[in-house]
Amino acid sequence: MLNNFKNSKGYWEKVRRNKKLLKRLSLLNPEGTAKKLPEIQKTKFLPQVANVGGSICICIESEENMEYGLDESTSELNTVPNQIEAENYEIGSLRSGLKEWALIHNIPHTALKNLLCILNQAVPQEKLPKDPRTLLSTPQSIVINSIGDGHYWHQGLEFCLLTYFNTIISNRTISLNFNIDGLPLYNSSPIQFWPILFNINEIKNFKPMVIGIYCGKGKPSDLNAYLSPFLNECKNIIENGIVIGKNKIQVKIRSFICDSPARAFVKGVMYFNGKHGCLKCIVVGEYIDHCTVFLGTNFPKRTNEGFRTRLYGLHHKITSPLEELPVDMVEDFPIGDALHLIDLGVMKRTLTGWVHGHFKGSSIRLSAHEIKKLSEELTNFKVPKEIRRTTRGLDCLAFWKGTEFRTFLLYAGMVFLKDILRYDAYEHFLCLVCAITICSSQAYNHFLHLANELLVFYIQKYEELYHKRSITSNIHNLCHLVDEVKKFGVLETFSSYPFENILSSLKHLLRTGSNPLAQAAKRISELSKTEHYEESKIIYPILKNQNRDGSFSKLIFENFTLSNEMPNKWFLTKNQQIISFEKALKTKNSISIKGLPLREKSDFFLTPIKSSHLNIYFSIVPYNNDGLVFLPLLHTL
Repeated sequence: MLNNFKNSKGYWEKVRRNKKLLKRLSLLNPEGTAKKLPEIQKTKFLPQVANVGGSICICIESEENMEYGLDESTSELNTVPNQIEAENYEIGSLRSGLKEWALIHNIPHTALKNLLCILNQAVPQEKLPKDPRTLLSTPQSIVINSIGDGHYWHQGLEFCLLTYFNTIISNRTISLNFNIDGLPLYNSSPIQFWPILFNINEIKNFKPMVIGIYCGKGKPSDLNAYLSPFLNECKNIIENGIVIGKNKIQVKIRSFICDSPARAFVKGVMYFNGKHGCLKCIVVGEYIDHCTVFLGTNFPKRTNEGFRTRLYGLHHKITSPLEELPVDMVEDFPIGDALHLIDLGVMKRTLTGWVHGHFKGSSIRLSAHEIKKLSEELTNFKVPKEIRRTTRGLDCLAFWKGTEFRTFLLYAGMVFLKDILRYDAYEHFLCLVCAITICSSQAYNHFLHLANELLVFYIQKYEELYHKRSITSNIHNLCHLVDEVKKFGVLETFSSYPFENILSSLKHLLRTGSNPLAQAAKRISELSKTEHYEESKIIYPILKNQNRDGSFSKLIFENFTLSNEMPNKWFLTKNQQIISFEKALKTKNSISIKGLPLREKSDFFLTPIKSSHLNIYFSIVPYNNDGLVFLPLLHTL
């Protein structure tokens, strides 16, 4: 009887739960911990195994099954028994663990003080401080200077780099992206933050850090005074580098990534709604129906030399202090930010026009029945967890976030609109989809010339379909997008998404409505002491969910997850086969993937280019007679 019980599924589930509980109680971490990785929620989304480190070999097991072996270059594979915690902290002591926990979860000082009191009574031998400011190393004073009508706190670029790279063991060169933007703090007050942020292009998933923050009623009234501390420090660092022990970090400026109003503000030029507002070419806008439009795509480009010599007349308003830096005042200020130009710009305007009929003089508008149908499709649509935000119905369109418009543009729109949108409008929309897809992955760099042609055609056709009053700055700026992709790389590398995430977190640092700048400065100072450069110790792929036969039902790569569940099961091989994942098998130095290949697949669309050129396919599968559309997750290519 006992042996039968031990062989039952319930027994082993209980053993796993007990092991997990023991690890929590003893503050031990599972070996090979990893950040929680996403799942693919729909077969229309396709993770790309073709670029995983190591070679992929295929051997036919039978007519129905295949095995895909991953020969690892590492001598040891990271196999995780059953459970991986979403977050695990290496706790050296109760004090350091408590400090890290309080900072990560933004625990108020009042709550932390009460907890310290309880812990000091329960475990007096730990000798924890009574005051949370001692535990968190809160600075006793913050230097805040008056600038015009507001105040400015400067943490310093050098301080951030010295803190982050405190343990480097070799010389290196880094290139920095800077971001300047406004952040309203309260609904009932004009008080704003204007932080100066930066990230490091060479370090993947680098969390942007704060150089300084201006706080006042609106934007800084004195641009020179606002940027002066940053400029003086930046010029010195670029010239002399950062010395840490015996090693030196050389620093270069890569770009200034801002939205349109902030970009014009720091450059001292006409705003995007002015006739001379294009930052890239000398097109002169026209006023039509109280709106500035920019007709045409083939105009001479602005140059750094022309900008610095004031060659462009009314385009210039004031002399920007940023001209003191060794930057190209035209090319190093990209306008192709995916968040503001594409997702919250072109895609939002177009989808809103289809739904609400905002295109004056155009007959292209979705009917109430079509809106309902599309809304139901979007509501039922299960996006992968790699895509962090699910799509909502069109009744919430006014509240959509940038990532929702991105999901609609790159994945959902081309599928759901095919039988809803008017044919010529749908073909026009596909031009934008294909162009942005090409600009979003290095795998499609050889199509960049085609992307440029598609965007130019998209702008010209936009005027025909939606009237020339719709050719605003965002639509016009699409003609400059490919040039910036050629200079900086794919759209993700000069996107403001990482900076926007930090801006939202700054508001959460405030406890009360008084002295917001001092509050934010102290919280940022506390957090900065925990942010250090560390090489990732996680070895991929990770095996998870071991079955009784020794196989694994989940395989985690750095950018995606495969499992035998329907949402997670599809992947693409180097020879363009679409495979349904069944299980993974581990040998001494390799992992084999067992799965079922699709027998047939075809192009989902043929114009403006064949969808297969972008790894987009249509196929009839046994359990779905309507067929499935397979699209690659672009970040995995």
